[in-house]
Amino acid sequence: MLEQTPLHAAKIRFGVFEADLRAGELRKCGIRIKLQSQPFKLLTVLLTRPGEIVSREELQQQLWGTETVVNFDHSLGTAINKVREALGDSAENPSCRRLGEVGGVGCELGGIETHNGAAR
Repeated sequence: MLEQTPLHAAKIRFGVFEADLRAGELRKCGIRIKLQSQPFKLLTVLLTRPGEIVSREELQQQLWGTETVVNFDHSLGTAINKVREALGDSAENPSCRRLGEVGGVGCELGGIETHNGAAR
């Protein structure tokens, strides 16, 4: 079962991963995984709303805002692929993916249980 994650949580643990929201870092078994700013923002939005479908419009607002002009479809696709790579999601076996796209509607992070870490 997924639990609601407050936006102010400093760290969110899920499986062997830990996302440090303040530092903008993702770790797997304590080892830092390289993840650029936009993909990390995408991961953060999805981690703070576990199991929910986050609309493409909301993702655009959260990741780029209204002032930034980007090729949204390409940029979101790139961010999704980088998060999938960091999480080790399988391209060969889509049923094992944690990060899912919902038919042009949005994205969700499923099949995980999040645990809030205390601020240190």
